[in-house]
Amino acid sequence: MYFSGGGKEAEDFQNTMIQQEIQRQTPEDAKYYQAIQQAGGFGPFHLKIMNGDSRELNDFFEKSHLNFVDETSSLEKQAITDCPRLFPPEDRGLRKVGRQLSMIDSIGRPQNAQIWYPPKPQSLYSRVACQQQVGAMGQTGDQGGHLIGYTLSGYNKRANMVPQNGNFNTGYWRVIEGYIRECMNSKSATSVHPVLYRVGVAYPNNTTVRPDRFTLTLHKYKIVLGITTPVPEYTILAVFQNQPQGGPNGPVFAANLRADLRSKNFCL
Repeated sequence: MYFSGGGKEAEDFQNTMIQQEIQRQTPEDAKYYQAIQQAGGFGPFHLKIMNGDSRELNDFFEKSHLNFVDETSSLEKQAITDCPRLFPPEDRGLRKVGRQLSMIDSIGRPQNAQIWYPPKPQSLYSRVACQQQVGAMGQTGDQGGHLIGYTLSGYNKRANMVPQNGNFNTGYWRVIEGYIRECMNSKSATSVHPVLYRVGVAYPNNTTVRPDRFTLTLHKYKIVLGITTPVPEYTILAVFQNQPQGGPNGPVFAANLRADLRSKNFCL
């Protein structure tokens, strides 16, 4: 699947995405998307978590019944920096890791990750043994694939890594990350068009830790009088299979994404 659209079309698409996930997920995992819906969408949700004061956030998470841990200040920091096959119950839910939000599903697997630009992406974390461990959790030839690439300021631990087909990871997925990095590096720190980059994965059953699908989404917003608009100005979404080249449509979707990044003013 590939989607590219703006205006009311982008707004309707976002609302449909959220509603479909609420219906598709287990009741426990649906709380995450219900919280996004409650916040007013993906962008407002991300900004609320990043910028809200502790009292406001405590109230928000109490109402949404969503487990939340700020890795940068929590006493549970060591748990999130481990590299488990499945995270224990106390570490499941929403995790704030620096600039990135990571969601661990009710089974203990990374479900999605998102990050906001600007500021520009940086290689904040060196490659570590966890990447090899995650690759070994999948099939022969898999690698530990980042949801948010480490050169895009992505976290370099299990909360941001899943077993990914090696050909896809070092091929079109890396190429796509290069397109996004080039685009976001061209944005000025005062850009009035910030971008929320999200990557989610879907698992074929409740026992595997190897996803069969990657969904990449870029939401472009606009800042008006210092306030970020609650609905995206433009959205790009591409769904790839966890297969060589990202599946049969991988090369076409990668080319479409590159063209859309250049033509829809994402890089301003």
